[in-house]
Amino acid sequence: MASQVRIAIIGAGAVADYHHVPGIRLDPRALLVAACDPNEQLLAKRKSDWSISKVTKDYHEIAGDPAIDAVIICTPNDTHFPITMAAWRGANM
Repeated sequence: MASQVRIAIIGAGAVADYHHVPGIRLDPRALLVAACDPNEQLLAKRKSDWSISKVTKDYHEIAGDPAIDAVIICTPNDTHFPITMAAWRGANM
């Protein structure tokens, strides 16, 4: 099997937990490796629940991390553009 796509989730709330993480877990080609959220308590819970080692409150850390292949943005709609642009810049460095 080819290497897995290493995925980070930006916005670790209910939408990510109920919809995206189960979908990632179903696909053996995908691997959840990181999460980002401004809520430290939620991040600690997700780190444990999702069995990931990298958590951060700063989406720029996710965007610039060469160990992450893809991001899923689960934040309010009005925040998508700056996060997307940071991820795009990180991928094109």
